[in-house]
This record gives sequence, structure tokens and C-alpha cells, in this order.
Amino acid sequence: MKRLALFALTIFAINLSAQITITSADMPIKGDTLRYSAALIDSLGIVNFNISGANSAWDFSHVTAEKQGVARYVAGSQTPYGSTFSSPSAFGRKTADSLELQGNVVTNVYEFFSNSSNSFLRNGLGANYILNIANTFSDPDELYQFPLDYGDIDSSTFKLTADISIFGSFHSEGYRKNIVDGFGTIVTPNGTYNCLRVRTDLVSRDSVSAAGQNVGFRSIIREYKWLANGERFPVMQVNGTLINGDFVPTTLLYRDSKRNVSNDFGPKAEFTISSTNPVINKDTVQIVSQTIDEGRTACEFQFSPNTVTFVNNSSRFSPRPELTFDAVGFYTLQFFVSNTNGSDDSTYVDHIYATLNSSVDKNSLLESSLKVYPNPIHNQDYKVTFELENNTNILFELLDVTGRRLAITDGGSRPKGVHTYDNPIVINDYKGVLFLRTHTNEGYSTRKLVID
Repeated sequence: MKRLALFALTIFAINLSAQITITSADMPIKGDTLRYSAALIDSLGIVNFNISGANSAWDFSHVTAEKQGVARYVAGSQTPYGSTFSSPSAFGRKTADSLELQGNVVTNVYEFFSNSSNSFLRNGLGANYILNIANTFSDPDELYQFPLDYGDIDSSTFKLTADISIFGSFHSEGYRKNIVDGFGTIVTPNGTYNCLRVRTDLVSRDSVSAAGQNVGFRSIIREYKWLANGERFPVMQVNGTLINGDFVPTTLLYRDSKRNVSNDFGPKAEFTISSTNPVINKDTVQIVSQTIDEGRTACEFQFSPNTVTFVNNSSRFSPRPELTFDAVGFYTLQFFVSNTNGSDDSTYVDHIYATLNSSVDKNSLLESSLKVYPNPIHNQDYKVTFELENNTNILFELLDVTGRRLAITDGGSRPKGVHTYDNPIVINDYKGVLFLRTHTNEGYSTRKLVID
């Protein structure tokens, strides 16, 4: 037993010795072309980034790359803003080909950095609007303070004001807090690394003054970054926002080798929704943006009619809004998304139908009386019959085996009693197994259809 205990202590000591220190030598340098991939975060990824502490093990080997980019760091003198950033220590990275500010487009957007034994700084911005505009931070943004070791905590402020030609001015200020909350081993699709894990909270307020108006944007961003010696780019990074103190992850970025995936980081207006048939004033529906968040991404969800209530401190601008519906009926959902790589929008007409009551007792009259015949269905003709306890509205919904809606039809208002519908939803060329869901104000019931 003593030998086993000694062996265990030896292994523990070896694990402790795997703790690394991050220094300025592990940051980007002029001439670097650092390839990275981006992916959507899934439930397994969420479990992994919640791990912290000493001798942790993070496994992201299952991640699948959706997009890929290259972070290119060039000498400040080799950028369009070389007259401002001519110092040998200054280097920049292009963050956007174009960026829209209050309807005005600026191009060739760069961030500038410098590295020293004490810190890695973001100390300037450059862009073109009619002419080149370059400004340094009056209070530089300290991305990292060195050396970085497990348990370190640091915070810093930043501030920049820039005159944007005849357009107006841009002002950005805020603070950054870094906590080194773990060390250990991480596995990614690109390899296995000894690493430190750094949690960063970035609170900022950007404002644009133009034509006598001042428009401000406040953001609270959280990043989890796994840093390894010699990589000069996080071997893994999880981006997201803070909503009421809770972290809402959106995207994974990680150091990678070349893969056959898209290099277009323009956002896509795609999302998932927890329910398309919520009970009014009761069910909370969560919508999750599925856009790749390589940069700061702005979202907006709009509903028509606008009889919805956002809850849990979310809003229509949240990447994961939560809401309840206030009135029975169809709702059209529009989703707008933009970042420094572009914008996109999508519209889903009558995508949601809010009901009075979506829970049906299996012994209810609707459940027991609902019949579809003939079933299997031949020649696309069928009938639906059921009995109602009270006057109610009727809605028919056709679903595939995954629960995806194929069609939806309003069956009108019907009184108490027995009712029969001929072909309430036209089946068209559908074949195989589908599901017909019949909704009333008091609940719904579902029947399987077999279509020859």
C-alpha cells in the first residue's frame, strides 16, 4: 500500500510539473500567418469549457471545422497606416475589408499591437473613410500581462478617440479582466497541448458621433482561451456574451492546419428554436443564434405581431433570447445578424403558432376521438374526424419523422360536437411516414400517417 501511495504521489507531482508559464515569447510576431478554424459549440463543448482548476483535462477532439481563416500580422510600416505606426515594435492585423458605421462604410480596418516582456498591447486602430485615418489609444488595451501563471488575476482599462474625416468621431473605452482559472492538457482536432486557460471579460462602450447625433453601443464579451507555449494563437477559444451574469457561448476558434472548408466568415442568419407551438403566457421559448462569431456579432430578432415578452434579462438583440408569447395565433420571425465580415437576414413566415394549451391528457376527448382514414393513405385522399368538448379554433400541422414542419393549415373555428375534414392538408408528393398534428385551444393530438 505504501508503494502504491508513493506511486500516486509521484504521478501527482509529475502532473503538477506540467504547469506552464505564458510569456511574451508565446504571442504573435511580425510576419506570422497563423491558421485557425471556427466551429459551432455543442453540448459536449459546453461541458468541456465549464471545466477549470489545476491539472484539468479538456477534450475538444470531436469539434468539426465549419470555416477557416488566417491571422496575418504585418509590420505597421507595411500597412496603409505606416506613417502613424512606423515604430519597429508596431505591427497590425486586418480585421475587416469593410465595416459599416451608421450607414457609412469604412474599409481596410486594422488593429495594431506591440509586445514587450511585461505585456501584449492593442494600441491602435486604422481605417479608410475618404482618406486614411489612424489613431493610437490614449490608454492602451492590455490583452495580457506577463508572466501568466495559474491563479493570476489582472485588470486594465483602455480608451481611444478617433476623428473620422468629415463624418464625425469614434470613441471606444472600457476595461478587461483576465483570470487564469486552469491548467492542464487540452485535445483539439489539431493536436494535444499542455496549456493555461484564461477567462477574459471585456466590457466596452463604443460610440459614433455624426451629424449632431451620438449613438452608443455597450457590449459585455467573455472569452475562454487555452494558451500553449510557442503557438502564438490560442489553441482553443470559446467566444460568447454575458446575459444577467450567465455566459452564453456562440463559437469555437482553434489553432489548426489547412482544411477543405469555407474561408467566408460573413455571418449567416440561422438559428434553432426550442418550440414552435408554445402556450401563451406560460411556455418560455429559447432561440439560439447559429452564426459563426469570429468577430463581434450583432443580432436582432423581430416578431410580427409584436405581442411577445422577453424574459430572463434577454432582449431582441440577444444571441440567445428567451421569450413568452402573449396572444394566440401565427407569428412571423425575422432574424438580422452582422459583424465585421458582413451581414445577413432571414424571414420565417408563420413559423410559430402560439396556443392556449399545448398539453393534452391522453384520456381527453380529442385524443380518444381523433381518427384518420384511410391509413395507409392512397391517392393522397384522406379524412380526419374528431369530437370537441367546447367551441374552439382548429389548426392542422404536417410533420416529418424528425419533427420538422412541412405544412400548416388553419382549420377555422368550430363548435362543440363531431367534425370531419376532407384532406385538411394537401399531401402532394410526400411518401412514407409523416405525422398529422391537430391543434385546438385546449390542446393537440398527433396521428401517424402512412402514405403509399
